[in-house]
Amino acid sequence: AKSYIAMAEVFEGQNELEKALQQYAKAIAIYQTEEDIANEALTNISIAGLFVKQQKYQSALDFYNANLSSENDLPLAVVATSYQGKAEVLRLQLQYLNALQLYDKALQFWASIENFKQAIVCLNSMGTLFETTGNLPESVRRYEQALSIAVKTENDDAIAAISNNLGVVYRKLGDYPKALDAYEKALKVYLETNNSREASYCYNNIG
Repeated sequence: AKSYIAMAEVFEGQNELEKALQQYAKAIAIYQTEEDIANEALTNISIAGLFVKQQKYQSALDFYNANLSSENDLPLAVVATSYQGKAEVLRLQLQYLNALQLYDKALQFWASIENFKQAIVCLNSMGTLFETTGNLPESVRRYEQALSIAVKTENDDAIAAISNNLGVVYRKLGDYPKALDAYEKALKVYLETNNSREASYCYNNIG
């Protein structure tokens, strides 16, 4: 099965998605014979991601739902990834309310296993969705939660990205002092990490 997975990943990297799908399907057939539920679920996630690339969203949802139908038998990280992946698909389908509910479920699982990096990703995605739907105060709350975790875990990339997102929302709210403060926090990280492209973007926002 691992060989089929490896071949699928090569085909996917070459954007030969149908060939990749065939290899994933062969791997799943083996995992089902071996009753290896965990690896079957991981392969379902890979297939769902492949369908997202093809914009076949319902097919992607089918594979995420297959995992979630047996979530009690799966590792928590697999369950969290499935909820998060399904939320991403629903976001792409503009089903924002449903997506937010699933991001929240994924967040609970990530928090329970102390996967702070993915917790930040979920909170940032939720902040973006609330911003998209015009709920700016809730967007700020989620971004602030994500930023707090990023600071505690010393995740510089996340600190910069989320601070920048906060700056955008505060500017939309008309709170220019807080927007400026957020942009300057992002700029500080970008300068320290020699990320000149993002630093330039921050300078434009500050200016």
